[in-house]
Amino acid sequence: MGTITDNRTSRQNSASLSKEKTMLSVDTDYFRQSYLFRSGGGKRENPNSRNIKRRNTSHGLRTSKNNPNYDPNVRSVATSPSALNSINTPWREKTFFDPNEERAKTAGILETYQGERTPKLVRHGVGLYKYSNKFFTYEGEWYNGKKHGRGKLTMTDGTYYEGNFVDGEINGRGLKVWSDGKQRYRGQFTNGQLDGEGKLVYSNGDVYEGSFSRNMRAGYGTLTDATGLYRGMFADNQRNGDGMQQYGNTALYVGKWQNDKPHGFGRFSNNEGFELETEFVEGSPVKWPSRIEICETPTVLNQGHYLEVNFRYLDQHGQAMTDWKGFKSTLTAWYKKPSLPKLKKAWEYPKPPELDQQFETIKTPFFRQATRFPITAFEYYVMSLWYPYHLIEDEFYPFEDGVLREAFNHVLALRQIVANELQPSVQDEEQLEKKLKADGIKLTEESEHPSAHWPFPAVDDSFADCAGCGRFEKVAFPQAKENYGPFLIEEYNKEIEKLKKKANLAHYFGDRPDDIQYDALGRPIVAGEEEEVEQSKYPGLSLEDLSKSVENQLTKLLSRNYSKKGDYVIRVEDTTSEGVYSWFGLQRPEPGYLKVKIQRQKNKQKKRKKESRSPSESSVTSANPRKNNDS
Repeated sequence: MGTITDNRTSRQNSASLSKEKTMLSVDTDYFRQSYLFRSGGGKRENPNSRNIKRRNTSHGLRTSKNNPNYDPNVRSVATSPSALNSINTPWREKTFFDPNEERAKTAGILETYQGERTPKLVRHGVGLYKYSNKFFTYEGEWYNGKKHGRGKLTMTDGTYYEGNFVDGEINGRGLKVWSDGKQRYRGQFTNGQLDGEGKLVYSNGDVYEGSFSRNMRAGYGTLTDATGLYRGMFADNQRNGDGMQQYGNTALYVGKWQNDKPHGFGRFSNNEGFELETEFVEGSPVKWPSRIEICETPTVLNQGHYLEVNFRYLDQHGQAMTDWKGFKSTLTAWYKKPSLPKLKKAWEYPKPPELDQQFETIKTPFFRQATRFPITAFEYYVMSLWYPYHLIEDEFYPFEDGVLREAFNHVLALRQIVANELQPSVQDEEQLEKKLKADGIKLTEESEHPSAHWPFPAVDDSFADCAGCGRFEKVAFPQAKENYGPFLIEEYNKEIEKLKKKANLAHYFGDRPDDIQYDALGRPIVAGEEEEVEQSKYPGLSLEDLSKSVENQLTKLLSRNYSKKGDYVIRVEDTTSEGVYSWFGLQRPEPGYLKVKIQRQKNKQKKRKKESRSPSESSVTSANPRKNNDS
């Protein structure tokens, strides 16, 4: 009897095992087709899907003990815990056969895993597993109970990894996307860390492509961020070693790096000609410009001549900057701004002049307040004047003075410019010559040449060489127009002084004729008879001057149309692009100043003789004006 019972039990177990294999094979095929479809393998139909009997409680599934057809070896997925209900898969309602339900419940497999497995319930093949901590979900290939092969690991915050797994760890090539959906990495992984070659796109848009080690940038790589493009070595997630940093399209640094800063020998340059090749310490050069010094520049300038301005950059120790090249500097000139006089209300004076505010005012070491004076290149100054045509009839006039020779060449060029502007209105060359002889050589107000309108173009900027030195060549001080504020104030002050003097004299001596001048002591000034000099149509030349030599005429034209005598201040200011100093974290060097005196040009052709006056010609008067009047 016992033998019969054992045989019957053996046959029942054999039938159960064959039934389990059949159900597992059907479920495995259906799961594999579903996984391939979700992983991008295309739509595939399960050839056995039509033969699968969907058995659930509503269709008489044998899951109730009250059912006479109840089979304890059959378990429906529909009756599994809520952990499986949260997994959206097309094979949720399939029936699985488990020969050892108690052992499966103890292991927790039926509640968290669905997919292929071995007869001993070891995850093996393709399946979906939701961890008991409800933070991770894995869907992919398994081998002997470990994640192995292609798969996708998803976290509840939205972060996921999709790629290769080896022995349960993230190893090989894959894709990781962070929870914000913007930061992502595609490349090599080692034990779940970024390790090897890969490309990382940050949430702010920065992109790094190169080598990684333990989730940090290490080795050679390329980084594109807000500052520009960097190619070079990395260590500890920072620029370290040799590298090249390109700052947009404006600047470039090639050299040593340490902790994301230039450190060691390097070379910096920009598209404006600036170059620096020196040692760096923590992002700053060992030497930097501190101030500008104007050197080897004359402090006295004759009217009609040009000025050569030399300057150099000095470092924080007062030494010339020998490692820097390409400093950009601007030259400006300034005139002392006079103040309006204080007038008494009882006196009647003319109104102060209306000043043009187009020129800025600064404080200089020489003047408390100085107004900018418009200087220009000597070429523009020469071409702004009006010349008689006979001045250039001899194109090979032998000038001894280099300034006059250069001015004469500019006049010849001016003649060609004026001829080109008159060309449409004249018929032939002969008529053009007649017009030039009659009108002279002068730019019209309609001309587009820079010398036709005041103020003239500013002096071109200068760039320092590798020794930190620069030069402004041939700077001229043209005569200011009537609306230049400081000159108007000075003329107004002179007029007020004359009126004050006249008022004081009237207070002491009574009214006197206006046609007689008086000195400070009230004495009449006897002036010799002066002949009025008849001026020509060319400003700066009289009719008598037109009969003199070419050299004499050109000298007077240049000097008499020059700026007035007096003290001026020139300033050399650094105008290098701001990016150079901001990149180094430095301030601009202090500008350099120099006081220049403009004086009347001495006539070299005439030797001045001291005038000797006889005692009879000299007026001997007493210091007391009242005593003289009584006599």
